[in-house]
Amino acid sequence: MRTRPRTFWRSIPISGTCRPTCAPSSTISPKSSAPFRPGKRNRRPRRQRPQVLPIGQMIRHSGQTPLKIFIVDDDPITLDILTSILEGAGHKVTRDLMGATAISSIKQHVPDVVLTDLQMASVDGFDLCRELRRSPRMRRTKIIIVSAHSAETWKDRAAELGADGYVEKPINADKLLALIEELVKTA
Repeated sequence: MRTRPRTFWRSIPISGTCRPTCAPSSTISPKSSAPFRPGKRNRRPRRQRPQVLPIGQMIRHSGQTPLKIFIVDDDPITLDILTSILEGAGHKVTRDLMGATAISSIKQHVPDVVLTDLQMASVDGFDLCRELRRSPRMRRTKIIIVSAHSAETWKDRAAELGADGYVEKPINADKLLALIEELVKTA
């Protein structure tokens, strides 16, 4: 019975790129039988990848100074997504996971915009909106409720309690940033 010699492939970083090599002693390129020698002659043209920018980076805030935006959501993934969108657009973001602790933080920071989830454990978005609208310092702050509920009754209730906007999940970054721009212009 004839046995083939074993060949192990591994990648060795060479100036920032990985090139396949053959172990233990051979240096044969995987696509040809010619020995692999780094240099201009043996380089294959690289495919050009389209540049992918973080969410919201292509859309910049048109105002002179970045807005102070406070996000309240009990879901850390949603917090990360919203933070990425807003910071990518050039805004300063503060965030909190709990509605109960967020009220005092929001009153202390007095942000330009508050984004709050509708359904949270201790204090929901409606309670948060109602509490913030009671404070005279928060009258100029725009409140946007983010929710998976799309029925008009939820939107009407949010407007009754003083919310300035309502965004449905899944969140569209372009629409969210456009809504924030529109609300801040009317302030």
